[in-house]
Amino acid sequence: MLTQGFKRASSDAGVFIYRHKDGKIVIALVYVDDGIFLGHDPKLIDRKKCACLEHWECRDTSDVKEFLGMQINKTAHHIEVNQINYLKQILQQFDMTNIKVTKTPLPSGYIPQPNTAAVDPKWQQCFQQVIRSLLYLMLRTQPDISFTVIRMSQFTANPSQEHLDKVMHIFQYLTGTQNYQLVYKGSQTDKSLMGFTDSNWAADLATCQSTTRYFALLASSIVCWQS
Repeated sequence: MLTQGFKRASSDAGVFIYRHKDGKIVIALVYVDDGIFLGHDPKLIDRKKCACLEHWECRDTSDVKEFLGMQINKTAHHIEVNQINYLKQILQQFDMTNIKVTKTPLPSGYIPQPNTAAVDPKWQQCFQQVIRSLLYLMLRTQPDISFTVIRMSQFTANPSQEHLDKVMHIFQYLTGTQNYQLVYKGSQTDKSLMGFTDSNWAADLATCQSTTRYFALLASSIVCWQS
């Protein structure tokens, strides 16, 4: 990428930016064996992409439809991003396809506590598999489960049966929201970036540490989040 005139972004090791002398920009997102080239000038994009592909053994799928397990659908004025197929896959994997739907990721008022009993390898392995699957969803297209997944992931070293039951509760919520997706509206007149943040001092009764969260909106949808 560097030999083709791209510069790596300081904020993300997988983002490369090429600036042409006329001011036009090409942005490349590269992660393991997936890559996307973005920009305003299709001819410049194709030229830089073809130059890079000469060094990679891969194929050009033209217009992007999928990236890192995310489905990407485009219309004249919208871009829709989802992981519906992946969610259905993990619901089936953990035998959670025909379960009662809940309206919240965790029961209202639930405060998880550390497990003081000895580690049970069976529960630990199952719990970690579930958390890993949920993290893959949360980091890409499911900001609504961000707080819950991060909160429960704090108990992966020694989970209890109660912790496992509450993590499965997240699947009950996802069953009812499995067709949710991120929708970016390019036709919006207000295209400014908006950010929101909040903190709750000592909300964690187990450690007395603060809980902080933030998210940012662009094109009427969320583009980054953390809790």
